[in-house]
Amino acid sequence: MSYRVPKFNYWQDAPMPRNQLVLFASTLEERIPLDHPVRLLDEILDELDWTKWEAVYVGKLGQPPIHPSILCKVLLFALSRKIRSSRQIEYAVEHSIDFIWLTSGRKLDHSTLSEFRRKHEKELKDIYRQMIQLAISMKVAKLSELCIDGTKIRADANRFKTYRVENVSKLIEELDGQIIDAMSKMESNDVLEDFFDDGQKADQLPSEIRDLKDRRAKLEAAEARGMELLSPVRQEITKAENPAYREDLSKPVPEADIPRLPINATTKRFDRTAFVYVPDTDTYHCPAGKVLKREGTVEKITISGVEAVRKNYRCHECAGCPLASRCRIHENSKTDRKVVHDEFQEVRERQAERMQDATVKERYKKRQHYGETPFAFIKSNLEIRRFLLRGHTGVVQEWRWGCLTFNIKKLMTMWVRVRTQTNMEATMANC
Repeated sequence: MSYRVPKFNYWQDAPMPRNQLVLFASTLEERIPLDHPVRLLDEILDELDWTKWEAVYVGKLGQPPIHPSILCKVLLFALSRKIRSSRQIEYAVEHSIDFIWLTSGRKLDHSTLSEFRRKHEKELKDIYRQMIQLAISMKVAKLSELCIDGTKIRADANRFKTYRVENVSKLIEELDGQIIDAMSKMESNDVLEDFFDDGQKADQLPSEIRDLKDRRAKLEAAEARGMELLSPVRQEITKAENPAYREDLSKPVPEADIPRLPINATTKRFDRTAFVYVPDTDTYHCPAGKVLKREGTVEKITISGVEAVRKNYRCHECAGCPLASRCRIHENSKTDRKVVHDEFQEVRERQAERMQDATVKERYKKRQHYGETPFAFIKSNLEIRRFLLRGHTGVVQEWRWGCLTFNIKKLMTMWVRVRTQTNMEATMANC
């Protein structure tokens, strides 16, 4: 029977003293397990075409540059490991074995990494497209649905250059003055047109407008192919839910249904959807059964960047109306209630009606997964809750790197699945 020899020192001895000779693996390849994520990332990015990015480099002057694929791999792998600082990435490249394997022992300083991350917008877009095409070729992705969503991420703003409300108001006043000054100079500028004639014929549209019309034509062609939009309409309720849609519009809404009429969240009065439009007579009917006729000329407005035409309808029987306190902000105002109507109003109403269909609602629920999951992953798993770069260009580029990291993480999971299935099929075929 053996007895344990008591230790002179109570604490555990170092298993590998610093002055002891040790035998490590002879190559970097042996240090990285075959199932390590860095191998998958390296394998996937090697499948892409880097010729467009290679063409950016001169290729004759200075020291031989590091291939852009190496820098991309390092930045993407670092993001997947929640490492965003270029100095921290520099440290990992020198001390972390997986980064050393990925770079094959190359040294990357933080300035090189930071500069590379800011630049190459077009080349990064090309890699992004190639990765999507790779996913489609693997039959793990399709472009049959497009989900749009949004999120908020803090900006790395300079607090000394951040505008407050009063500063913005002052700038707007200055801008208004500049516009007035520019308008006053338009007449004199017309005289100079002959000196700056660009050869554009007067009966042809400028190229920018022609492009806009071309885009609109393409959108109409896309609708003809059977594309369907699933999107809720803000502040729109269906006719079935709105008691304003009654059988006889010339009669008031029943007293019991008046509390159910839509209320505008800002004015706390009847919303415009409490007024029913009649296309045949081009009039509106208010909840009290009064008629609102069109007045004045049409107005040109912009809705989400699209030019539209708006018409105004006004009631001239508001005085003494029992619903005036619910309809007008100032009950005894001399100005009668007005309702505006733009050319897209009927489209919004049809969309609101369609979104009430049970099948459409069920399909729309997918947006919560497709649209919101990437944001949740980028903010939680990659810890991108505040941008490191400043300026619109830098922010866009940094966000693009985050989206690319999300895609490659998804693709890495699918890559293993497809490869495993392929190996199993090959094994079954050989049996």
